[in-house]
Amino acid sequence: MKPRLVERKAFWLVAASLIRPRLVSPIRLEGEAVNPPVYRRSPPYKVWTIELEVDQPWRSNIVKIHMEGSGLASLDGRTYAGLDNAHTYMIIPGGRHRLTIEATLPTIHGYHRLRIAVDYVLVAGVELEAFKTGLRLLALYEGLSNPQDPATMEALRRLHSILEEARIDATPRQLVAASMILYDSNWSPWTPRKELPPPRFDAYMIRGLYGDELLQGDEEEDPRGVEDLARKLWGRVEEALEPIAEASRTGRILHLVAHSHIDTAWLWPVEEARRKVLRTNATVAHLAGLYPEMAYAQSPALHHKWLKEKEDLYAEVSRLAGEGRWIPLGGFLVEGDLQMVHGESLARQLLYGQLHYTRELGKPARLGWLPDNFGYPASLPQLLAQAGLKALVIQKILWNDTNKGHIHAFRWRGLDGTEIPVQVIPDNRYAYNAPAKPSHVVEYTRNYKGGTRRLVYPYGYGDGGGGPTIEMLEALRAARLVPGAPIIVHGGLDQLAEDLADSSLPVVEGELYLELHRGTYTVNQEIKRLAYTAEYKLRILDLLNSLHTLEGTRHPGSKDLWEKLLTIQFHDILPGSASREANREAVDTAIKLIREADRRIMEALDGLAPCGMAVVNPNPWPTSMVLEGPEAPGCQRWRGKCLHWIHAEPLGAWRAEPGEPPSPAWVVEEGDTVVLGNGMVRARIGPGGLVESLEYMGRETLEWGNRLEVHIDEPPEWDAWDVEKWSLRTYKTPSPGRPRATARGPLRACAGTTLHMDNGRVELEACIDAGSPALDIYARVEWLERGLMLRSWTKPRAQGRILFETPYGYIERSRRELEGPKFESPMLRWVAVDEDGRGLLIYSPHHHGIAYRQGELGLGIVKRPYFPDPWIDERVEARWSLIPYHNGVPWSLVYAKWSPPLLAKPRRCRPGRGIGVARIEPPVPVSTIKPAEEGGAVVLRLYNPTPSTRRVRIEAGARMLRRASILEEPREPIDSWLEIGPFKVETLITATRYNPAP
Repeated sequence: MKPRLVERKAFWLVAASLIRPRLVSPIRLEGEAVNPPVYRRSPPYKVWTIELEVDQPWRSNIVKIHMEGSGLASLDGRTYAGLDNAHTYMIIPGGRHRLTIEATLPTIHGYHRLRIAVDYVLVAGVELEAFKTGLRLLALYEGLSNPQDPATMEALRRLHSILEEARIDATPRQLVAASMILYDSNWSPWTPRKELPPPRFDAYMIRGLYGDELLQGDEEEDPRGVEDLARKLWGRVEEALEPIAEASRTGRILHLVAHSHIDTAWLWPVEEARRKVLRTNATVAHLAGLYPEMAYAQSPALHHKWLKEKEDLYAEVSRLAGEGRWIPLGGFLVEGDLQMVHGESLARQLLYGQLHYTRELGKPARLGWLPDNFGYPASLPQLLAQAGLKALVIQKILWNDTNKGHIHAFRWRGLDGTEIPVQVIPDNRYAYNAPAKPSHVVEYTRNYKGGTRRLVYPYGYGDGGGGPTIEMLEALRAARLVPGAPIIVHGGLDQLAEDLADSSLPVVEGELYLELHRGTYTVNQEIKRLAYTAEYKLRILDLLNSLHTLEGTRHPGSKDLWEKLLTIQFHDILPGSASREANREAVDTAIKLIREADRRIMEALDGLAPCGMAVVNPNPWPTSMVLEGPEAPGCQRWRGKCLHWIHAEPLGAWRAEPGEPPSPAWVVEEGDTVVLGNGMVRARIGPGGLVESLEYMGRETLEWGNRLEVHIDEPPEWDAWDVEKWSLRTYKTPSPGRPRATARGPLRACAGTTLHMDNGRVELEACIDAGSPALDIYARVEWLERGLMLRSWTKPRAQGRILFETPYGYIERSRRELEGPKFESPMLRWVAVDEDGRGLLIYSPHHHGIAYRQGELGLGIVKRPYFPDPWIDERVEARWSLIPYHNGVPWSLVYAKWSPPLLAKPRRCRPGRGIGVARIEPPVPVSTIKPAEEGGAVVLRLYNPTPSTRRVRIEAGARMLRRASILEEPREPIDSWLEIGPFKVETLITATRYNPAP
């Protein structure tokens, strides 16, 4: 038996199905008639127009376009198919047609050569069933070509015997055309086609020896009989192999879903991702007409929303969704970062994502889908459950560098006790972009270590678009004939989710920490700072809009701005692992978003705020603190800003009356040190900004703090993503400067110093505000070094538990974990070393990485990579705080720092002291107060960030409150008292009256 004979006969059948292949010339590029090959220099994201006419008499025809880059093809003005380096040909009907292609340079993974190039256009008639049968036989041969058991050996023997008898003839012109159609592609050097066997040497060499002139020959192929031959051949193959496959069928059920993981931005900007989504869905719609069994699943919701740009494509996708063949996944607006955003951003992702699916497709997603995120916080299970998701699919934790023995199905128990079933895609080679080869189907199922019968199999090109191919779909038709294959079904993800929910699975508690990509907590500070600022501004705007809603007046709204913010919180933008173009686009979007939020805040304040200076407090605590605000006589000036001592009532817009602080801030220079204080806290600042002492209520809290160190940062592979444990060793310390008093109170007292490096400079200012226990540190960093990372190290005196804030709560990480794989861990805004309620808290609004080293905590300040954006973080504006405490975590101070009251002067005002939404006693953190998406109600989202149950009284005027889901579905009413369990998130919605359900 010679197994490669099977491969030869299968390829010859593909070739024999082609009818009179020929090259098309001329074509039109940007309206100019040109003869391929044609090349033009181009910026990477310029859209080029390619046009050609095709006139073919055959019922089905192949159009092969060998080009660099990617394109969206329209046939006679109708969106038809996508073109990229995995999808280089399409099937079109016979007749005269006009093809138009909107093309850009990047390939699937963003790789490009700064030129648009069209090498050739080939057209051929095709006997489609014969063509597809040949591809199916090639795939079947791949699945049987390395027999490791008697059943596979027997199946290969039978297949060889059938094809050995078959007489399949193809002309040299057909062989050349088949090689060109299947194998000519513009691949980047590291991404070859994965679902095809290597090209046939003999067929490919014919082309190499004799050139494309073979396509100009006058040979007349006779396609008669090839369809009938293919049909009979496949019938014999099925009859011979099905009994062997059925006898060895595993009990697993494999849910096949065509898929394409399309990063909303990565090595391309969001605008190019939008084009990728259009191209991919056009390909899906094209293939859906050829393969009625195919089901496509897509996340996230924003990508579906983009399809509205092409009305015909959107209508086709809607039709497929109605048939259950286009499946919404995930429930999120985008697959955003999960660890460096406040919990409200996660709630909004689910709210806007699920509402979009429900309104546009008639049903929300049921299966959560976050395969590419860089870690999963312990608060996520309850958010998924509250948003109507039954289960979650992930994959990235298989990338762990230390603990690799993950089970592939478990119940994930979150901070509050909510459990949600999780399935891990059991493949670390192709991840969530499976090649659909029969051998991979068998291997994938065999490698699954999970206690469920059903598992998902997402196949198609991704990490940049593309999706399924004809070759993949034919391979999956062949896969069921391979011994050891599972039961194969297409789609059925709701059933998969229900099966996961009903299965008895082991429980995994707490966060799902990714032991990789730890550098993303620090890299690209500009976008982290802007995203934090936008998040804060939208919180203020939503509060003001809610006040307007309760008064029945118009408000400027915020949903469009939230959707822009959620987009730049995508898991490659906010973490800093995107290209220069993506980063510049995100920064520009964030700056415009913040400006528009400011404009709408002032619009909302007009006619709502009390006369004089207004203060908007989004927090449930009455707050007295130093705020930056409008010009006023006698204010303290600092960095060109006017400082005020303000008292603000909670959850509303109030008249601000600047006053005198109870304990003014002061500063004294003592030799080489500067001492700051305010009657509550006293800090000694030494050379280089080192905090030599930080006393709180007369008690020392530090061994030392804020020691700046430079570390070598040379990860072996993922430059922007990773930091290595060995890099915690000190490389050098910047040359320290002598501190000096830079602000002398009474509202803010500061000590400034400058540190130098060979190619870097750090200007530090340590400040204490009146009435605050925090030592606030402001830094301007000029960092021209690459391959070096700057950290601020602090050693607290307390050596108790180490607590890290996470969305909607906090978690404890043990010293053993922190000395092991969690040597660099994420925090949301703060980390605290707590010893019986006393301790030190390090707070930072947009630096999220904390390293641990023998009792010392290192806050990541600057990390500059080479790839993918070598230009980020040359200049960084940073701030962080050291906050001592002695009665537990100071929630009111932490949240006032995260979302401080806003001072402004409205253009139009109203009499009185102000207006509030509600009072909460005793206060618990408020995630948001916002207008409801429907019905003129107001939504309050509260949460308990502690492990103890909290009972609170809520006064909301005469308005009735009802519990609701994150999706704002009203549930049972509550009286004025609400019991909030440990780490629970509670969403409430107002109602003027309550009509009990029948």
